[in-house]
Amino acid sequence: MNITRALNVLAFAATLLASQNSYAVAWPAGKGKSQLTTSFFYSPQYGYKQEDYAEDTVPNSIDYSFNNKIWYDGISALYEYGLTNMTTVTAGMELYNFNDKYVFKGLYNDTTSYTFSDEINYYKLHPFFSLKQSFTPDDFSSIGVELGSYTGDLVFRDEAKYIPQSAAGWLGLSYGRSFNFPSWMANYHDYGNYFEIEAGYKPYFKGWHNESEINASVGLSPFKAPLTFILGMYNTFNGYSYDYRPYDLKLFDQKAAALGLSAPLTNAIKETGYKNFTSGNSGNFHQVNFQVAYDLTKTQTLYLQSFHNVIKEKPFKYNSYYLSLESKF
Repeated sequence: MNITRALNVLAFAATLLASQNSYAVAWPAGKGKSQLTTSFFYSPQYGYKQEDYAEDTVPNSIDYSFNNKIWYDGISALYEYGLTNMTTVTAGMELYNFNDKYVFKGLYNDTTSYTFSDEINYYKLHPFFSLKQSFTPDDFSSIGVELGSYTGDLVFRDEAKYIPQSAAGWLGLSYGRSFNFPSWMANYHDYGNYFEIEAGYKPYFKGWHNESEINASVGLSPFKAPLTFILGMYNTFNGYSYDYRPYDLKLFDQKAAALGLSAPLTNAIKETGYKNFTSGNSGNFHQVNFQVAYDLTKTQTLYLQSFHNVIKEKPFKYNSYYLSLESKF
């Protein structure tokens, strides 16, 4: 199992939802109006271990594992433009900076230990486009239908590589409603308090993987200060990503061959290593999101937010943190 399998769908969706899920900011604001959300994000180092066993015909055997440590940071931008009062076009991207390290450890015939490692730095660009149609049954609620596309990732190290396996479509349905308690004073927001629920379907174009999401959030503004506190729960089912970690495979082969093991054992280590660096994976994951939104002006809002995974199984033991600025034009 690869630790980055959730990042393609999770980290970008987190920024996307963080900027779009707030009915405290009445959007769309009208034809010709636009909104830009820029973010800096960071995830501390996390890791996982991939273990395996190989035996040749002698028989000799080796127990081995790949201990992986990864951290990332990056920037994102999401631009929304009102084609009409109720129709919005969106273009967005996330640029990741990955620091990636593995350590191979093996024990041969329970007596002799082997080890080697490598560490790389690389970048991943993740774009997104969509068209959203909104409906307002009354002055306090909104229904949204969104059709979009993830066009596939670009990974940069020594050269750029396009990853078509990460290309997918997107269909989202959302309902949001604002409300105010009489004793509370609204701030710069059009609506001080709100809740929203969203369901999404994401079919991948290669491999016919189908992913679904159910997300919910609530925002409260209980003070006279221009603050909104937001709590969200994001759930992804059958979440999929195609992981490409651009290690130098020739260098990896040389390190595996230098162990001096038999051909069957060396080939088994190589095969596991290749799967460790490039693979498609799927799984369910669930995250709790905490946000604080502060209105700098009537057109700019600053967001501080954190995402915490509530599943304690590997490989989902990581958190991420965002600082975002939302500007209307």
